[in-house]
Amino acid sequence: MKRTVALIISAALIVSLVALLVSCGGESATVSDTVSDTVQADTETTPVTEPEKTYDFEGADFTIFTFADTTLSPLSFYGGNEMSGDIFNDSIYERNSTVESKYNINLTYFGYDDTDSLGKNMAQTLSSSILAGDDTYKLIVTHMHKSTVQLLNAGLLRNWLSLPEIDWSKEWYSASINDNLTINGYLPCAVSDFNITSQIFTFAMIFSKEMVEDLALESPYKLVRGGKWTLDGLAEYIKAAAADVDGNGTFDENDSYGYAGNTGVSMQGFFYGAGLKFVELDNQGKPEIQLESQHFYDFYEKLYRIYTEDNATFLIPKVDMICPISFDSNRIMIISLRFRFLDEYRNTADFGIIPYPKYDETQDDYLSYVDGRGCHTMIPVTNQQDELTAAVFDGLSRESHNTVVPVYYEKVLESKYSRDEDSLEMLDIIFRNRIFDFGYVYRTDPLTFACYNIYSSKSEPASYLASKIPAAQAHFDAVYDSYMQFGG
Repeated sequence: MKRTVALIISAALIVSLVALLVSCGGESATVSDTVSDTVQADTETTPVTEPEKTYDFEGADFTIFTFADTTLSPLSFYGGNEMSGDIFNDSIYERNSTVESKYNINLTYFGYDDTDSLGKNMAQTLSSSILAGDDTYKLIVTHMHKSTVQLLNAGLLRNWLSLPEIDWSKEWYSASINDNLTINGYLPCAVSDFNITSQIFTFAMIFSKEMVEDLALESPYKLVRGGKWTLDGLAEYIKAAAADVDGNGTFDENDSYGYAGNTGVSMQGFFYGAGLKFVELDNQGKPEIQLESQHFYDFYEKLYRIYTEDNATFLIPKVDMICPISFDSNRIMIISLRFRFLDEYRNTADFGIIPYPKYDETQDDYLSYVDGRGCHTMIPVTNQQDELTAAVFDGLSRESHNTVVPVYYEKVLESKYSRDEDSLEMLDIIFRNRIFDFGYVYRTDPLTFACYNIYSSKSEPASYLASKIPAAQAHFDAVYDSYMQFGG
């Protein structure tokens, strides 16, 4: 079997990324008319055994474009370029091999390293290729918002709903996500079990069991189960761990903290965890920004308290940086992270896994934010091979549902990371309601990360939003116009 990968990923990196997935199984959440999607997750995946349509594409090349930055490469989660003995990598490899064999195609993954330009060069590369009529790339699997808007507004993305061969009711497709990204009968980016990174890059928290016990604090598990794991509850909880350990009057890496997170994506996790949304779709499907609300102002006040009061929070300097204070030091109690980074804590002190806190006790569910590296899949307009494209995407999605997803949930995460039955219960809670926000997919700076920007600029929330919303709304108006122009 031929398979080429443009960027070579070391075996060590693949191993470090292996065990970070939880199955969402067949996603069958009720579709709402809001833009923030909530995905219901099952803990078991039942393999689909119904007869498949057979194809013979006579060795046709099928190249999938994805990004492959040096630190968080989704290429590893799709390519599986050779058997390694690692169950994650091998399940990916076997999925790809099965689809190649069934449909007689040559499946290739091209990884574009765009670490330095934060997606700008990738968007330009894709646009130039498509505008030149190059039909090399049959599918594009990218970061949710680092090229999507540019390709959409330039009219370079096909409508998934124009492929009649795809049955979107199948359990390997996320009906709720896809419906919430559809306006005017146009779906430019789709999500299925093939997009396994939507689980890898979900946010959660881990806590040091030893510190909780030493401080005689109530178990976070009990707080979660009782619906009491809230923003106010977290603010009070983490104060108990704050201490000037070296006695020099300055809090730094030598001291003790209740919580550690950065001011970027970690803050975004609190935002979605509190039930907030960036935009809503009105009754015509037009996106309207929702941030100027009392709910947001009250939320931000609570968030600010967590990050500033009582020296309880340690700020991790960079977005993708592991907390420099080790769990083994017994000086950090709670850390927020994406599941991708859980491997970094595998050999540290015993920890538990819990969701982000709710806004308050009246909020029904714990909600989990999916980082942009969760990815979705797009079709460039240069690809007019409908039957081939539908068959391969459906095949990859089906095989992922049958093999890749259950391998991760049942054999990888449970055996390597879940150190107690309580954590397994928490994982079900975390993945029960994952958030995909229309406003996040079609990101606009500086408003998409409003919490971070308000905090870092030391601004007053209302005045900051008032100054940024007009331009941001114009951005979403343009997105809507593109949907209306290219859909229907």
